Amino acid sequence: YWSVGLKPTADAFLTCLTILVLLALSGNSIGLFLACIFPDVAVALLVAPLIILPVMMFSGFFLNPDSTPVYFKWVEYVSPMKYSFSALAQNEFTGLQFHCTDDQLRSMPLSNGSFVEICPIEHGEAFLEGLNIQESLSIETCCLLLAIEAIVFTILAYVGLLFISSHIRTKSQASTKTNMEST
Repeated sequence: YWSVGLKPTADAFLTCLTILVLLALSGNSIGLFLACIFPDVAVALLVAPLIILPVMMFSGFFLNPDSTPVYFKWVEYVSPMKYSFSALAQNEFTGLQFHCTDDQLRSMPLSNGSFVEICPIEHGEAFLEGLNIQESLSIETCCLLLAIEAIVFTILAYVGLLFISSHIRTKSQASTKTNMEST
């Protein structure tokens, strides 16, 4: 964490760690759900990328939320990556001050024809505005939503497993009954 130059406070580190653990739990529960709703592992492995890749694409990390088409807006709300990215960005950039080097300064013309050099982004809040993170998504809200996703997908995995196992059990019993009748 500290070796890549992130915020050097224990609070920021523990928040980052919490967010990453919740993301891992949520991702694992989605994987568990996908594994439980298909009776064949090969099918689950084929379908999983078809579901996971769009969820990743519309998380806000790869595409800015403002450029997401209206008919795909719902996908970003299912994405645990959206909530973890929002929370991690806020954890890192809130209260951060940037100091531009000479090659990072931009020359801006003034009305009198002269130029002034400015730093394009001077603080973390300006950078966060460019990411278009929804105001309602605080770090705490994102953590809560990640935990809810983990719980919901784990419950859905259990329900899917019950459905698949009862379906397989019914087939097995019918097959056994047919075999007994033929002998």
